[in-house]
Amino acid sequence: MDKKKLLRRTFFSIWIFLIAFFGFLLVCNIVVLIKSTVNPDSPPKIFGMLPMAVKSGSMSGDREGHIEMDDLIFVFNVKTDALGEGDVIAYQRQGEPIVTHRIVSIEQGEDGASKFITKGDANNVCDDPVDESELVGIYKGRIPKLGRAVLFLQTPLGIVLGVGVPILLFCGFEFLFCRRKKNAETSDEKAEKTENIGAKRFEK
Repeated sequence: MDKKKLLRRTFFSIWIFLIAFFGFLLVCNIVVLIKSTVNPDSPPKIFGMLPMAVKSGSMSGDREGHIEMDDLIFVFNVKTDALGEGDVIAYQRQGEPIVTHRIVSIEQGEDGASKFITKGDANNVCDDPVDESELVGIYKGRIPKLGRAVLFLQTPLGIVLGVGVPILLFCGFEFLFCRRKKNAETSDEKAEKTENIGAKRFEK
C-alpha cells in the first residue's frame, strides 16, 4: 500500500470517528434535555446510565475511584444490597443537585432499610445519611475533562455547534466519497478508451 492510500484511509477513519463521537454526544444531550424537561424531578438516564459533568473537587485525589472536576462520569442503576463500603454512589435529595461520594459505612434504619454514610475523598466530614430512596446509582467510570465540553454542548451555542459539526462532517464525507468515486469512474473510462484505441490500431 502506497503512502497516499494509507493517508487517505487514515483520514477517513478519523473522519468517521469524529462523526460517530459528535453524533453520540449530540444524541446523549438531546435525550438528557428532553427527559429533564419532561420529568425534571428524576435524573435523565439513558438505558440505565446517567452521564454527568463534575462541578466540584470533593472527590479529588489519587485513591482508586477518585473523580476530578470537569470529568464526565457514568453512573449506573444498582440494587442497594449490592453496595458496600468503598463504593462510590450518586444520590439526590429533593430540590438539590446530585452528589457523587464514597460510602464509608452502612447502617440499618428503624424500618430495616439501609442508610449509607458517604463522604467526599477530599472532604473532612461525612454527609448526612443517604436513604435508599435517594440513591441514583453507582459510579462506574469517567472520561477526564470531557465534562466541560458536555456542559458547553448544553448551552445554546453548544447545541448549534453540536448539531452543525456532525452535519458538516457527514456532508464533507459524502462529498469526498462521491468525488473519489467519480474520479475512479473517469479513470476507468479513460483506461477503457485507451484500450479500444489500441485494439483498433492493432486491427488495422
